[in-house]
Amino acid sequence: MLSATITFFIKFIKNAKARKNAEHNNLKRDYVLEAVRNTEHFGKNSKSMTKKEVALHKVRKACLDAKIKFKEDEISNLIEETIKFTKSVNFLEKDKTQPTSEVT
Repeated sequence: MLSATITFFIKFIKNAKARKNAEHNNLKRDYVLEAVRNTEHFGKNSKSMTKKEVALHKVRKACLDAKIKFKEDEISNLIEETIKFTKSVNFLEKDKTQPTSEVT
């Protein structure tokens, strides 16, 4: 009986940690997506920061505010993945909106 209870609590704690990590990863992805959206039309600011640096700064601030562990290389990779994805989607959207001209 005691071993079953201990096993239950160990599994419960492991599941709680896994759920918390998954929630944090989802929040990080949301923060990255929002930061990339906000900086999409951003040229360069007065400090000559690139869009990626601005997005990285916004995500860092959001993670710190939410008390989520921030790993710069992980977030940097997420930003790059998001940018690649949005570029591919925007490219596909451009193809749909351009009228095709047929030669007669």
